[in-house]
Amino acid sequence: MSSGAENIPRRPFAQTGLMPAPGTWVVTPWYQYTEFFRYFSHGRQITLGYTSAATRSSSKTPDLVTNTSGRSDTVFGIRYEAARESEDHSGYMPDIVLRAGGIYAGSYDKEFQFAPGSGSVGIEPSVVALKHFGWEGFGAYSHLGYRYMRSGGHDQWFAAIGAQQEIGRWTLNLGYRHFANTAGVDIGGTPPNITYSRQIMEIAEQLEGGFGYRDRGGRLYQFYLRKTIDGNNTSGALEFGAYASFAFGSEKH
Repeated sequence: MSSGAENIPRRPFAQTGLMPAPGTWVVTPWYQYTEFFRYFSHGRQITLGYTSAATRSSSKTPDLVTNTSGRSDTVFGIRYEAARESEDHSGYMPDIVLRAGGIYAGSYDKEFQFAPGSGSVGIEPSVVALKHFGWEGFGAYSHLGYRYMRSGGHDQWFAAIGAQQEIGRWTLNLGYRHFANTAGVDIGGTPPNITYSRQIMEIAEQLEGGFGYRDRGGRLYQFYLRKTIDGNNTSGALEFGAYASFAFGSEKH
């Protein structure tokens, strides 16, 4: 992944909290302008793939492109549905999903400027909440997590909050997304001779919006746009992506 802000893939609109039905496996091919695909199973999750990145910013020769590629960072985890909105009779309890995850560094050049990954082994706990309220089909989501990076780079924390509107089989999404390293240094030098490493302190404040469609077979097709509105040592480029989730097993989600 070489998106403008976050080098570890995080599904938009808190959709990490969408739990598969019992006995169901969900496979989700995912593209986000040089991102990779992700694969889900019931209660367990793993991200595998191939990634590449290219830049002119570190080249002393005009228009010379340098690049790196290889196996992307592998992200895996276990999810636990701690509360279910549909089973709460008070009307206040949201869906709450707890996730314990891990990160294993990929095989790309980890010292490459703007490398497409964290280049580190890490631990990632997070929590997702989803709640419907107000008029029919309206709801809100939130996602909060922390990454303990153990072999390069600094720890990271991330958050997201937003709203969604379901209209038949369609869902419209709009939200805010935050990502930050807990420590680090600034990008140094001037183009084309800049200094960028895994020790950078990156902060990104982003707006994201999109729409999804779930067909009669339970397959979800999601499209989204994301734009950085503020931050430090990050990109302001517009990001876009799409993915589709295909359920296999005894039940479809």
